[in-house]
Amino acid sequence: MGYTHYAYLEPREITDDEWMSLKNEILALTIAEDWEGKGVVIEDDIIQVKGNHEWFAIPRDCSYGHSANGKYFTFTKTARKDYDYIIVACYMALYRCVDGVVLKSDGDYGDLEAGRFHYNNTLNILSPVSVFADTIHDPTPSFYIGDPCYALDEIYYDEMLVKMGDRNIDCNGLSITLTNGPITIYNSGLGGDGVVRIADYSLCVDSGLLCVMSADMVRHNPDGGEIIRAKFRPVFETDADHFPPVILTIDKDVYTMTEGYTECDYCGEHHSDESMDVDGTGYMTCGCEYNENEEVIDDEV
Repeated sequence: MGYTHYAYLEPREITDDEWMSLKNEILALTIAEDWEGKGVVIEDDIIQVKGNHEWFAIPRDCSYGHSANGKYFTFTKTARKDYDYIIVACYMALYRCVDGVVLKSDGDYGDLEAGRFHYNNTLNILSPVSVFADTIHDPTPSFYIGDPCYALDEIYYDEMLVKMGDRNIDCNGLSITLTNGPITIYNSGLGGDGVVRIADYSLCVDSGLLCVMSADMVRHNPDGGEIIRAKFRPVFETDADHFPPVILTIDKDVYTMTEGYTECDYCGEHHSDESMDVDGTGYMTCGCEYNENEEVIDDEV
């Protein structure tokens, strides 16, 4: 498609207050600037910012047309031409003025720097990180966590399998470097298909593996895993023979996988739900209270 910036809006008419704020910000961002093919249209029903490639265009009524995943979808392909910074700033204004906007871009955080500087400097944004938290203008790194088979393009997934070879993956994972970047691979503890439910994430597993890698390495719209923001690279610890089988550390927060495991009322250990039973007295048991002859141990009677 070419170098492009995107926005997803709720399918509705933009409110009076939102539209007035957006018009004021677009005017402020464009009035003193000059670029090839400049044209600015600010009307009651549409805003357009023109350049020497595609235009930024937002109608007041976004309740129909250009829908994607139930959202109103708009984009501007700038091909990195000189007015690109203006378009980036216009999308930032759209995000700040209209509730429910999601921004995306073919550019990374560094590519958007000129537009971000123009927006923050023109509108005197003193704390841009808080205003644009969890957006493409948030400098916090993004990581993918989940099964690598859902996230890597086939060529990189095959490269990963070759570099893994028969190397052992211990509880701290196996770190290797692919052509498109470094990845740390972990055994999921499931042995194959299943779901690792940890914190607020449901990570589908098909290959029996989990991984952590930069979100930049992920193909578009991966299924099964999660893109998260963290100051530091997230870390898994996995051990199918002990509880909890999966531990996930994100910055200073530590999460454990508990779903699918139950504590034995006799020994206090956690075991998979499939291996647990209810005894005659209504207690959950893993069978530890019985010896090899299936007689009750004296101190349990």
